[in-house]
Amino acid sequence: MKRIALLIVSILTIFTAQAIDLTGVKIYINPGHGGYDSNDRSIWTIPVPEVWTSPDGYWESKSNLVKGLALKELLEAAGATVIISRTDNTSGIRDGEQFAGGGDRDLSEIAEEANANNVDHFLSIHSNALNTTTNYLLLLYHGYNDQPTIAQSLPMVQSSGLSQINNPLTVWTSPTPMLRGDFTFYGDNLGLGVLRPLTVPGFLSEGSFHDYPPETHRLMNNDFCRLEAIRFFQHFHNYFKRDMPTTGTIAGFVKSENELVDILNQPKFTYRPGSDDQWLPLNEATVKLLNADGSQVLQTYITDNWYNGIYAFYDLKPGNYKLSFSLENYESKTVDVTVTASEITYSKAFLKNINIIVPDYPAPEQGDGATALSQYDFITDGNIENPAWLNSSSIRRILQRNGKLYVLTTDPKIIVINAETQEIIKELELTGITGGSSILSDIAFSADDVLLACNKITDASATTMFKVYKWENDDAAPTVLFTTQKQANTTNAEIGETFTVAGAISNLYIYYTVKSGANYRIVGLNYKNETKSVTDKYMGADTNYPVSIWGEHVKFTISPSGYDHIIVDSDVMHTTEYKFDWSAVDGAALLKKGELAVTEVPVAAYGNTFARYAGHLFMATPVCNADATKAGIALFDVTNGLSNAVRISDKYPEAGLGTTRAGYLASSIVVNNYDIKIGIWAQGQGAAIYKTEIQPVANIYASELSISPANEFKFTLNEDASSVFITVYKEGETLTSYNAGALNKGAQVITNPFGTTNYDTWSVTASSRPVAYPVKISDDSPIFQFYSGRGVAVDNNPESPFFGRVYVSESAGGLISEGTPVNPRTTQKGIYILDAALSDVTNQGAKSYTGNIAWGANVNASYQYAPRGIATDASGKVYISDSSFGNSGIYIMDAAHPASDFSPLFGGTLNTSSGQVTVDGTFIHDPIEDIKIIGSGTETKLFTYNRPASPVAGGIYRYDIGTAVLPWVSAPSATIYDDMQNGNLLQNSYGQIASDTHGGWWMCQYRAGTGGASVPALIHATNGKLDYNCSSSLPSSYQGAMAVNADGSVLAMGTKAGKVEVFDVVYDASNKPTLTAKCSIDWGEATDYLQNMAFDAAGNLYLISNYNERLMVYSLPKSDNTYTTHASVKQSTGITPHYKANLSDCIYISNPVKDEIIINATAGINAESYVLYDTKGIPVRSGIINAAQTKVNVQTLNSGIYALLVKTSEGIANKRILKQ
Repeated sequence: MKRIALLIVSILTIFTAQAIDLTGVKIYINPGHGGYDSNDRSIWTIPVPEVWTSPDGYWESKSNLVKGLALKELLEAAGATVIISRTDNTSGIRDGEQFAGGGDRDLSEIAEEANANNVDHFLSIHSNALNTTTNYLLLLYHGYNDQPTIAQSLPMVQSSGLSQINNPLTVWTSPTPMLRGDFTFYGDNLGLGVLRPLTVPGFLSEGSFHDYPPETHRLMNNDFCRLEAIRFFQHFHNYFKRDMPTTGTIAGFVKSENELVDILNQPKFTYRPGSDDQWLPLNEATVKLLNADGSQVLQTYITDNWYNGIYAFYDLKPGNYKLSFSLENYESKTVDVTVTASEITYSKAFLKNINIIVPDYPAPEQGDGATALSQYDFITDGNIENPAWLNSSSIRRILQRNGKLYVLTTDPKIIVINAETQEIIKELELTGITGGSSILSDIAFSADDVLLACNKITDASATTMFKVYKWENDDAAPTVLFTTQKQANTTNAEIGETFTVAGAISNLYIYYTVKSGANYRIVGLNYKNETKSVTDKYMGADTNYPVSIWGEHVKFTISPSGYDHIIVDSDVMHTTEYKFDWSAVDGAALLKKGELAVTEVPVAAYGNTFARYAGHLFMATPVCNADATKAGIALFDVTNGLSNAVRISDKYPEAGLGTTRAGYLASSIVVNNYDIKIGIWAQGQGAAIYKTEIQPVANIYASELSISPANEFKFTLNEDASSVFITVYKEGETLTSYNAGALNKGAQVITNPFGTTNYDTWSVTASSRPVAYPVKISDDSPIFQFYSGRGVAVDNNPESPFFGRVYVSESAGGLISEGTPVNPRTTQKGIYILDAALSDVTNQGAKSYTGNIAWGANVNASYQYAPRGIATDASGKVYISDSSFGNSGIYIMDAAHPASDFSPLFGGTLNTSSGQVTVDGTFIHDPIEDIKIIGSGTETKLFTYNRPASPVAGGIYRYDIGTAVLPWVSAPSATIYDDMQNGNLLQNSYGQIASDTHGGWWMCQYRAGTGGASVPALIHATNGKLDYNCSSSLPSSYQGAMAVNADGSVLAMGTKAGKVEVFDVVYDASNKPTLTAKCSIDWGEATDYLQNMAFDAAGNLYLISNYNERLMVYSLPKSDNTYTTHASVKQSTGITPHYKANLSDCIYISNPVKDEIIINATAGINAESYVLYDTKGIPVRSGIINAAQTKVNVQTLNSGIYALLVKTSEGIANKRILKQ
């Protein structure tokens, strides 16, 4: 209470009555909640992690009261009459007590008090909660959207919203205020209890989300709350059209420039990535308000200890000021600010921690899903050059930075070169550089891109100093950063043959050589720019590092391993990494960490450079003959150290640049998103730059496996394979494999290589080049052109004879014109079929399969399209939905005879005005947007996503069609998800559903940037109960397109126009999912929407859009591009019968499973043994079955899909297992 009382006193001085006139205005303020009771909101904070017990932590009632009291004082000082519902936080009615002026009062009592006083404006102050990183401004009035029960309430929220949203100190997830009627927002006609009885105008403000952790901590700062009160104060002046205050406010925050809040190691302190909230708020920072010329300190503010960094200065006359920010161990900063009358001037300060060592090899900005490969192919980027500058002078060092080369010659000169064209840009200014046997000996870049250079001297003295220079930019003259006489406890030594640096200028580490006689020592310096202080250490003693071993012209390079690691290299030694141990005594030996001793890189090769890529460390290395001729460049993966370097590219150029001995060698490596460029410079031979050659390659797999009557193995490859293995099994055991070698994409026929081997099933394992990032593998040829494509599905069931087939629904037909294709085709309304190799497998051309169905008409306004959704079952049948009102239903196509008539799945009476189908009043189905099939045989189940209508709005129905006689003329077998029981979240007709393969369901609906908790773009439910709501974290879904891969571990969604985002998904013990960004695909323009998407078994993603009129196929990152396809157990091997059509139905298992598989056999079936295989065909469990029920422990296995083969007296039964 003392803190709040001080606030009241101080705020009285903010504005003066003379300049402000709210006289005659009567305002009621209701600081929501009260009394630290069960109706309050208690939230975790770092200083007070306990909730519901300590009044010192965050309680909504407390921050609401701070805002309310501050606003009351402002209004009263401005002449307004103010009534407030409470003035303290001592107790409430839920404590069984109620004190005058305090506590949590009855809501109706609060409203009646406002009514009785006939106030001009009612304001209830609250903050919101959702338990996510959501944070938007919500103002609620009584009534429906744009139809308040009291008309004046609408212009009130419109005015206040404009003022309240102007708060750059928070991080909004929506840039505009949400102004809503409480009837509409809560989906009823009751609304909020405090607004319901009102007869006076007003609203309730949910000013921000108090459970968004950075906001929680901001709300613990009284000044942050006071700023919200000032914005309300501005609103009252605007709304009542009164004079504005004549003074202004300065406010802001102080945060670290180079430290994320992650360093707090507080997992609960989540934040919006990429926002200001990712940076560490600085506690106890000093903020000084100074006059315009900075000569006088007017006020001082010390930030609190609540991890918000907030500061504020009030009652300031308009004009210019300065702000200074300081904190120990941080670089100070001074900025200019201007105060405007009645406004809040915001100034955000980011201070650099001078003790932070800036990484010299930071991770590059790469698209999600970037994957390091085991082999890269490069092509020439431009011509192989031999520029004059490379041969005109003796070169001491070449460095690449920001698209330019910096070349130090012995003249000396520092020449700046365009790295792409090899043309000279300029020479750097050398004015003022003097002293030493070589005034410039070496150059290096700091981590913050400052060019540094050193001289070389002998016998350091007061007049002969080792100097380090810096250039602020290419046009600047050099300045001396510092000088030193440190020479590693020697005399008459040669200092500075080479040097290198680590970190930024603010905290710089410098390493240089000291040559005494025939040996080197190494000096390390730590320079602090803020204090200009230098600390030193040296390592190495006589004989540790002889010149004869390291060479006369040794070079240092800072190592990616850290600021205390250096790479030592020359033309007489292998590249070696050492650690400079700053904790060791002077003279101790360097710690050798690794050596590049590979046959491809002789000691004559030097000049390595490094870069990070997708969590790996790559090294570009000059490669040459032992005599330094025929120089080229190669890429190595040195993630596991130089001693474990792995070559991941060929040498470029293969024959080398020239036959002259290279006088100097240098390399470069630049990572730009997914791409890599490497360069080689060999003095006397030339220069060349190479870039990665990424050829479209699919995630490979074999499809449509079968045995011909001649015992030939037949299958289709969707990509050129570097290797293919055919493996045969007997009773679950691997018998042998045949190496079919490299095979081309398309249909394959392999003559039986196993002779009379008695096997009962087989598989194909195909491998291809790895995929580094999402890449489009389809093109613009006619087969991918669809005038109005609406649905796409892939047969992913290996038991299906058409496993791998791709089905596309065309809802209109017409001449393709988007993208001006070279060879446009005219499509027809109906179904199109491709095989996994993306070829016209049925030779249908541009003619669709219609099934002799009178498909319904498309009506965009009500999302009626036909044909629409597609699904396949284990027998290969194709199910196609018609979502039109005039022909609503599902139709079945026989994939073996697609030109035949399609059969209707449903019977019943169709209501053509709604698309609903009934039988004698019994509901059968509504228009169906999407369909999925799970199970096989008698266990085949159809799942439908219905248009929002009765009896279930936006629900998922199940139809047990495996045992049904079609057409289906009864009610759904079950309601899998009833949206009305979960908050009526699915309110858009356009969307998709997907099984997570663990028993739960994903649902996605069309949202065009307006998705939120009440109508989200993506949800997930298990056992019919919602357990994931994307809220505003995914505000868009274009147009409800979403897909989940074969084991539920990857989800793709059209999150923006022209863009798909792909997420990795993990599920906890209760099946609640968590999404993590994996990669993204920019497939179209900002006006292009998706209609549907699907994964195939190998993880390729299929997108269909009627906006760009294309089917697009993308492969996703995959470092090990290998997939094993098991043949259906239903097919004959041609050698030994092994399967009875109904045998699999006689073995019952628990599915999906978490800890154990339970195997039950039907009476009369003698089960003998089992083998459990992973997707690569590797047995992971096996055992004997000697009981009616057998349990298999799978607790330690990874989640995913497995194949269970059960040997019985009747043959082999095959079951697909889903491991959670």
